[in-house]
Amino acid sequence: MVVAVSPDGSIAPGAAGERAVPARPPAATKTFVHLLVVTGEPLAKIAAVLRELADAPADVRVTVVSGCAVTDEELGLPGIRLERFPRETPLELRRRVPELAGEAEWVLLLEDHNHVDRAWLHQALAAIAAAPGNATTVRGGADNRTSTDAWSWANFLMVLGFHWTPLHEESLEPLLFNVALRRERLPTVRLEVGEFEIRALAALEERPATGDFPVDHVQHRPAPGVFFYHWCNGRVTGAIMSRHHPDGRWHVLHHAQRVAGQRIRQIAEVVRRHPSAARLPPGTVARVAMLSICHAAGALYGSVFGLGDAARHLE
Repeated sequence: MVVAVSPDGSIAPGAAGERAVPARPPAATKTFVHLLVVTGEPLAKIAAVLRELADAPADVRVTVVSGCAVTDEELGLPGIRLERFPRETPLELRRRVPELAGEAEWVLLLEDHNHVDRAWLHQALAAIAAAPGNATTVRGGADNRTSTDAWSWANFLMVLGFHWTPLHEESLEPLLFNVALRRERLPTVRLEVGEFEIRALAALEERPATGDFPVDHVQHRPAPGVFFYHWCNGRVTGAIMSRHHPDGRWHVLHHAQRVAGQRIRQIAEVVRRHPSAARLPPGTVARVAMLSICHAAGALYGSVFGLGDAARHLE
């Protein structure tokens, strides 16, 4: 599932040559990065990724936060810990980030549709170590190398248009995966469902930094199912925003207007100037516009009628 808070407070509807690596804190004193992989699916879905992340450096912890109710066996990989909360959706699991973060200096979030390898981990650690001392987050970006049919491209840009690598810091929206959060800025207790997205992450966006450790965002979203997906994403957004944002439903209205208007134009501008724009199928921006309107309608609906079971249809 993807829910992201925009700079204005609204939610957005995903070994080369040797070079010097900034020094990290000694492993003996503190965990540098705690990597949390959030999933509502059986572990088989992320088995290949977990093999790449196994046996991480001594100052890195890796934990899978699973809501899958299936009794799947642990993979038995060195350095991979499993925390299971049966039947919880990714939305529900993310409220547990503060309590699971431990004493690490940084918490790095991934979701189960983020495909990474060992090189990604080293790039992420280097980027986090190089972040300015006052940075509250480090964003890694995303690419779409696998799910490249027409509607999946539209889905990717709808969610990650402002995070399509290479990153431009001035245009970024906050995001809930492939982002490192400074632990000292996180709350220390478990939050209510949706509160992490609205309050904790917004506070962490005070001084964001950019890195160069993109994930491959693998989400195959053919039509017509992609419309239902973004309706549900919108409904979840509207429901949690109306509950936890200080301006409640008025802010949902502002969010819906932005997503169905200004944000479409902004994504069109991202596409216009992006060096990989030639990879896009014809009509991609028009498809993004249709998904944006669907999300906006879902947000308005969710602000009135609540979550329902929409979160269970999201990753």
